[in-house]
Parts: sequence; structure tokens; C-alpha cells
Amino acid sequence: MTKTEKLKKAKACIFDLDGTLMDSMSVWHRVDQQFFLSKGMTIPEDYQKTIAHMSFYDIARHTIERFGFPETPEQLIDIWMGIAQSEYAFNIKPKRNARFLLSKLKENGYRIGLATSNQEKLYVPCLKNNGLYDFFDILVNVDSLKTSKSEPTIYFHIAKALDSTPEETIVFEDILTATRTAHDAGFPVISVRDNASRKDWPEIDAIADMVIDDFKDVVDLLFY
Repeated sequence: MTKTEKLKKAKACIFDLDGTLMDSMSVWHRVDQQFFLSKGMTIPEDYQKTIAHMSFYDIARHTIERFGFPETPEQLIDIWMGIAQSEYAFNIKPKRNARFLLSKLKENGYRIGLATSNQEKLYVPCLKNNGLYDFFDILVNVDSLKTSKSEPTIYFHIAKALDSTPEETIVFEDILTATRTAHDAGFPVISVRDNASRKDWPEIDAIADMVIDDFKDVVDLLFY
């Protein structure tokens, strides 16, 4: 079976949020900048790649353990939320033709899930502000399952809720770890280009079934 045939066999889709569906990774860079500046530090070079696949709680715990900060994970999360909340509620926009793809999927009977490492208080206002919330049949973050995207738990959980097998469920991701995890678990994977993961593009290209800069490419593949 070719990669195109694998993708056309699907009846459900799972989307990551940050860097995949939404053009939001620059927000987290600014959050990290402000946070580390408040600590009299600059962002360590490997920090954002290290935490990219983690749950929010695990990011907070990793940050405390690595740098010896006195806050609890809950306190760090509150600090980060305070910096990011307004951006997610009002300023973040979808990637190119994301809404077009979601509407075509719904029109054609696909079931749609969201698999994110982000927090509900950020992703729900963001999706609603952009008119995307009602396209989703299920929204799950990794914290709720006590997992991360280095494990396929969230993808299996959502596929089951969508009454779909891994082979019938396309996963949309932007980072290397998540792309590899979903692929190795048997899901066809479409990688969405994001500058935050530019260094990993060659490895992502080797794993993903399709790589896109514009969601219209998926519409053209599936429906025309």
C-alpha cells in the first residue's frame, strides 16, 4: 500500500494544536523568554526541544529539577498561564487553510480529535475565538491521561473514542518525537511544517507519510 493509499483509507483525524493546527509556537518562545528573564537567565539552547513532547506538568517538574527553582509545578504552570492566556484567547491564528480542511472533513463524515500538551484554559478559548471548536468530536490533553507524546497513549485513546483503528486515523503533528511516536504505533502521519522544528525537518520528512505547508494540500489529496 502506498502512502497516498494509507491516507485515503482514513475515516478519522487527530490534530495536535501548537505548531500544527495553530501558529502558536512563537508565543511559547516569548513565554519562555519572559520567564527565564524574570529568573535572570536566558533560555538554554536545548530547553525547548527537550520539553516539546512533555505534558505541562512534566515540563514544570523538569524545569524545577533542572534549574533548582523554588516554585511548585502548579505555581510554575500558573505563571506560564498568566503570560500566555491573552495571546491564546485573542491573538493566535490557525495555520493556512486549517479551517477549510476541518470543514471538508466534517462534510465528508470524518470524526475529528484534538491531542495536545496544552491546557484546556488556553486551547478552548483559542479554538472558539477562531471558530474551530465545534469541528471536534473529542479534545484531550496529555495531562489528563498522565502521559506524554513520547508514548502513543493519547493517540490510541482518541482513536478508540472516534471508533477508528490506528490504520484508519491520520495524525497531524509538527514535532519529531510526536511524529515518530504516532508512526511507530501504526498511524499514518501528516507533518505540518513549523519553524520551531526546522532542525528536525530531515528526520521528520523520512518518517511522515506526507509533509505540508498548507492544509489545502490535504484537501486536494483526500477530496479531489
